[in-house]
Amino acid sequence: MRFTSKLLLTLLLLVFWLAVFSPDVILNNSNGATTSDAVKETAYHEFGHTSHWQKSGSSYWQADILYVADVFAHQLIESVQLSVAHLL
Repeated sequence: MRFTSKLLLTLLLLVFWLAVFSPDVILNNSNGATTSDAVKETAYHEFGHTSHWQKSGSSYWQADILYVADVFAHQLIESVQLSVAHLL
């Protein structure tokens, strides 16, 4: 149980660090876009999220953010536990 507490503390610190120091919009090329039109399409899509956030405020998104963080934390803990079990 102690291992899980340390992991959760690490995750909380990571989330805090990202909230303070990360940019408002991140564009990546995970979809393999090779043309400027494809890159612009992704940029417009992400800026749409940003605009929606600005208009609706953080309270609108709070439940979604907490759900995603919770699911991510559980998946990460499960993954680490499976990895440790595999090593034993």
